[in-house]
This record gives sequence, structure tokens and C-alpha cells, in this order.
Amino acid sequence: MRLAGLFAAKDGFEEGDIAGVTIDVVTGLLAGLALIIGVWLLGSALNADATHVVSALAR
Repeated sequence: MRLAGLFAAKDGFEEGDIAGVTIDVVTGLLAGLALIIGVWLLGSALNADATHVVSALAR
């Protein structure tokens, strides 16, 4: 059940619906940001590993 349902009035589009949609949007943005940061950290870790491997092979 969406959180908007807790605040929504029985008839029409009320202020509670907007609050629920806002919560959904913020949650989506935070999830997207967390995904971007995770991919960036993984890429940084893999890049560092690759750099160490290449420098070890170059010796």
C-alpha cells in the first residue's frame, strides 16, 4: 500500500496525494543517487586494481 493512501481523502485529488507522490519522488531520487555512487565506487575500485595489475606486469 502506498503511503499516499494513508493521507488521501475518499474523493478527488487532495493534498495527501501530493505528499505521497513527493515521498515517492524523493525515495526514487535517493535510490538513483545510491546506485550512481555504488557504480562509481565499484568503478574506482576496479580501476585501482587494474592499475596495480598493469604496474606489476610492467616491472
